[in-house]
Amino acid sequence: MDASCDNPNLEEQEMESEALQAIYPDTFNMISSTEWSLDLFPIDAAEDDAESDNVNHVSIKLCISLPPTYPDATVPELSVEPMKGLAKDDIKMLTEMATNEAESNLGMPCVFAVCEILREWLVDHNVKGQDDESMYAVMMRKQKEEKRAQELSDRQFESQVTTNDMSTAELEEIAVRKRRAEGTPVTDESFYAWKEKLDAEMAEKRREEEDAAKRAGLSGRQKKGLAQKISADDAVIDERMTGFQIFSGKGGVSAEAIEAAAADAEEGGIGDTMISDDVDEDLFMSDDDLDDDDLDFDDDDDELDNSDVDEVDI
Repeated sequence: MDASCDNPNLEEQEMESEALQAIYPDTFNMISSTEWSLDLFPIDAAEDDAESDNVNHVSIKLCISLPPTYPDATVPELSVEPMKGLAKDDIKMLTEMATNEAESNLGMPCVFAVCEILREWLVDHNVKGQDDESMYAVMMRKQKEEKRAQELSDRQFESQVTTNDMSTAELEEIAVRKRRAEGTPVTDESFYAWKEKLDAEMAEKRREEEDAAKRAGLSGRQKKGLAQKISADDAVIDERMTGFQIFSGKGGVSAEAIEAAAADAEEGGIGDTMISDDVDEDLFMSDDDLDDDDLDFDDDDDELDNSDVDEVDI
């Protein structure tokens, strides 16, 4: 029977080793099923050793020992060995970083996460002289580390301040976009509130028109016509039927009535219905009522002065 069937952790370890082999094909070394090692460089120079030596001033070897209970209950035993350009203090610090990262991923495969955090450190410190252990070099490296840590802290602080300042505006913008997308749901209360507001606006409009008529000095007949027009507009708004009422017959208009009206229109009967009894015939004057004196024609404008026209030979 396969041992991985008895211990699920062994199956997890096998899958992790295959993944690491695919990610680091040139630097991953599987010493045994429980002993691995990885060479880490700041810049991946593939298989060109000369180029790698020129661009990479620091490098390390990560040694990994897997206990039977990894990754379910324990973390792997990790150690860092210097390969190029690093002092003992750097190796000690990198070992602590690797252990802390592994412990933060307890219960899951963690070797890739450990490799990435170590490689980021190598990228930031890929300079010559990292292995110089003189007092001056150590002091200079310490000052650089403190300066780098301070700059990182300042950037994080500025980013946090910017996030806090923008959070209120962003939340308001998100709320506005959400309202636009979802719309305002119509309820009885919201409809009657809208209706009341509309009625108030219409009443205000009527008052403004009446005030404008007074200021314009309209005659009594003109004022009466304006009032009738406003009343007619209101009646049209109040009595206007919906499309559902028209086509369903609930508004007093049936399908038969519509068909009959269409038939009359085809037969020409609709022309008779266009004559309204409400037309005031006094508004129209016959030709006999027109006085010739009311027609003012300027004959002088129609006459051409022959003296002003040049002769044209044809």
